[in-house]
Amino acid sequence: MFDQLFERSHALRRQCSAPLADERRRYVLHCIGLGMARSTVRLIAVLLITVEKLLNLAKRPNSIISLQEIEEAGARCASREAVPPIRVRPELSRQRFIREAVRWLSFMERIQTPSKLTKPYEARMLEFADFMLHERGLSVATVELRWLLKYNFSVAVAIGYIALFGIAVETGVVMVVYLHEALESRKQAGRPLTNQDVQDAAIEGAVHRLRPKLMTVCAVLASLVPILWESGIGSDVMKPIAAPIVGGMITSTIHVLILVPVPSS
Repeated sequence: MFDQLFERSHALRRQCSAPLADERRRYVLHCIGLGMARSTVRLIAVLLITVEKLLNLAKRPNSIISLQEIEEAGARCASREAVPPIRVRPELSRQRFIREAVRWLSFMERIQTPSKLTKPYEARMLEFADFMLHERGLSVATVELRWLLKYNFSVAVAIGYIALFGIAVETGVVMVVYLHEALESRKQAGRPLTNQDVQDAAIEGAVHRLRPKLMTVCAVLASLVPILWESGIGSDVMKPIAAPIVGGMITSTIHVLILVPVPSS
């Protein structure tokens, strides 16, 4: 596995000769299975050697590591002159060390978990979720697709939701405009409107909007669906952006073409 990530002989020897090679290899395979890009997995593999060294994992194979130990090791890692693979800022190096150490130790089931996990801002998160569901019309299918693809909520996912809301609201407003124009054309005929006239106007407006809506959806899906199968550089950033849009475009099509004309009829 390491020979697929590292081309230079000295880097490959370092990965194979460092302690806990099997444990690191299994975690690297796990990261690849999650769809991470090769460059990202390579950086993780290099950082795992530093995690093992600062926490002395090989010398205490059956010990459980506490979060306090990880944070102290992260502080030592940030204070070093060079943190592999690239030292950007001490604080960023510390956060990256802690993040990958927690993930790796959790994968090996060697991290001490608190008796009760605290969830900061839980009330605000529930309030935000309720607002997105009832006020913004966030489809459950959109969230389920992101969950099935195993993408945690992040800035990239939020960008995808924002783009999806813009497209969905715009197409919904245009559909309402078409329905109103069809109804106004019948009002200008100078005769009283009947229930049948209202239904015919709703059908006419929806039919006129059918092809533009399907063209928009097909264009968006054709451009974003291939991203979900990409594995190159930058795909780990683009996939969380594309996932909400792909799931939301399908459900928004049903909403705009079927549910929006119903109240007008």
